[in-house]
Amino acid sequence: KLIYSPPCSLWAGIPGLEGRGWSTLCFLNTCLVIICSLALELVCCFVLVLAFQTLIVNFR
Repeated sequence: KLIYSPPCSLWAGIPGLEGRGWSTLCFLNTCLVIICSLALELVCCFVLVLAFQTLIVNFR
């Protein structure tokens, strides 16, 4: 069962995430997708990634 992982280029469009933290964010996103793929929980993955995005943006 494969879960679609957004390409790293999509993360570059988020304001405040350009440059230094971009590759780290992309790496962590990939890890979340892999973890959720192993769990076979598409909804879990969507919620985690969305929450992670929101957390980073709000933190900035």
